[in-house]
Amino acid sequence: MRVKTLMYLCLFLAIAVVYVTYGVIKGWSSFVRKISDLPAGRQDWIVETYQGKVYAISLIHLETQGSENYVACIDPNTEKVIDRFTTKKFTAIAVSAEREQRLDSWLAREYDYWVLGEKSNIAYALKPTAPDNWDPEQRYNGVYVVNLKTHKVEKFLPISPMIGKIFLHPNRGKLYITTEPKEAEIETGEIRIYSVSDWVLLKTITHLGQVILDAKFTKDGNRLFCCSIRGMLVVNTLEDRLEPWDSSPDVPVRFNIEGHMYSLDLSSDEKELYVAIELIKVGKGIQKGGVAAINIVRKKLARILELSSPACTSVAVVGDKLFAACLDGVYVIDIPAWRKQR
Repeated sequence: MRVKTLMYLCLFLAIAVVYVTYGVIKGWSSFVRKISDLPAGRQDWIVETYQGKVYAISLIHLETQGSENYVACIDPNTEKVIDRFTTKKFTAIAVSAEREQRLDSWLAREYDYWVLGEKSNIAYALKPTAPDNWDPEQRYNGVYVVNLKTHKVEKFLPISPMIGKIFLHPNRGKLYITTEPKEAEIETGEIRIYSVSDWVLLKTITHLGQVILDAKFTKDGNRLFCCSIRGMLVVNTLEDRLEPWDSSPDVPVRFNIEGHMYSLDLSSDEKELYVAIELIKVGKGIQKGGVAAINIVRKKLARILELSSPACTSVAVVGDKLFAACLDGVYVIDIPAWRKQR
């Protein structure tokens, strides 16, 4: 879930520039479809999955007081909207918790985002310092360890400024927290790794990606792919170090794509990585949203698919389908058919 995407998309969508040096697929075929029953006039869509459902969220502008985000719950099999509602929440786990009777449902009243620990009654959560404070350096000031049954905070891990996200390792033993140190002389970022058993800081990884907007673990938990505003970083979680996919491991790899990347997800077979990007036709004044496919084994850009103006904000994989959100709506891409395109 993309807790900070809401804030940083508003800052960067209008200025990101991408120069593409690889072949771009322009023409659509039957392997690309647009979700047809989303409301007209809604913009700034993001897409996330939770427990097998796809949530398309149309974000309000931060300065709009009293308004709510529009949410459409999409069945990934039929690609139809099966539920729609408005809420102030903007993450899939929070909006779904509001609609369902779950042990963690009460968290939606106070918290923006959380991950569930090894014990089913524990959550690691982000709570806004003030509901209407959208300053990225002030929205959060740390991570709360919450008992879902007693509703009590068992521990608070202060991190300031809390500019980033939290990711729980698949073995539930380590919590990865991304942030950007305020005191840094250059625009660096950090990934702080904590043991959840005793909250010892195991390691701090410094990188030049600045803010990390999204990240995904592989199924075995051996890698954490991170999407920063400057490119992609790869963490080897066995040794908790950055992998050198390019010249230097701490420098985000760009795959010859200049500008900002916003979101990523892994294919079900983990052969490819899909990244939401922005495409600008230099000298032509044409701006398009797109999705880049990265071959993980070769560590190379495989394909780029143009979608819609002016940007693609997020991606989510369900089975053999890739859901991609652009500012004007949500698109569905059949991954096997797309792989055959050259």
